[in-house]
This record gives sequence, C-alpha cells and structure tokens, in this order.
Amino acid sequence: MMKEILRLIHDTGVTNMSEIAEKIGVSQSMVEQAIAMLKSKSYLETPKTPKNSSVSCGNCASCRIPCKSNQTNLSPFFVTEKGKRYLGYNSASVF
Repeated sequence: MMKEILRLIHDTGVTNMSEIAEKIGVSQSMVEQAIAMLKSKSYLETPKTPKNSSVSCGNCASCRIPCKSNQTNLSPFFVTEKGKRYLGYNSASVF
C-alpha cells in the first residue's frame, strides 16, 4: 500500500489524504499512517518555504516543489529522490 500511495503522489501529484484513500480503497487513517511511514523513511518530504512566503503550489514560479496541481494549498509533501528510486524511477527523470 505504501508504494501504491507513493506512486499515486508521484504520478498524479495528488496529496489530499481523503482523495488518496478513495482512489486506492482504504481508510483515511490508513493513508495517514502510510504517509507518516513514507516520511520517516525519507520517501516523502514536507516542503520548506520561507515564513513570509505565500507559496502554496508548484504552479508558482518561485516554488521549487514539483506539483502537477492547479489548486492552491494542496502540496503538504512531495516525493524525494530516494522515493523515486524506491519506485524504480531513474533519478534523472522529470516529474
């Protein structure tokens, strides 16, 4: 399930936990636990933005977070290079 969640985040950019739960057919609490585990293994990371920043989505030119969403306030985490290797993606591949 963790790999499925990681792949979903990587391939689609979805980071909304209830949407992830619905797409893979598990409870939101199971997704939350899996996300916590993925973060602890450094497969997912929470973006670090300046305190004064209003950056909320990768669609902003100043944002370094690879996001495929056109919604704001939707990127609480992203797949790291380590996570991409775990999924079997070449680290040189573009998001």
